[in-house]
Amino acid sequence: MVLIAASAMVMVIYRMAFVAERMWAKISVLLISTIGGCFLVYALLFLIANLFTASTAPIRDAIESSTQDADASKPGSPHDNGGQ
Repeated sequence: MVLIAASAMVMVIYRMAFVAERMWAKISVLLISTIGGCFLVYALLFLIANLFTASTAPIRDAIESSTQDADASKPGSPHDNGGQ
């Protein structure tokens, strides 16, 4: 119900900005559009970061396993089993 009322209020503001050409409505439309654009850019960057993380997971796993193998081969390392 609140979402419907808010949407109707935004549409009235847009109508006032373009039909009645009220200055306060034009400023409100600019503000609403800027906030919406910032949200869309944030969502897009989040999706790109998520995609990048998923695509680099095999590379990170390979690097971590090779690093652990190299650490285990060093004498005196915590992964060293005492030559057994």
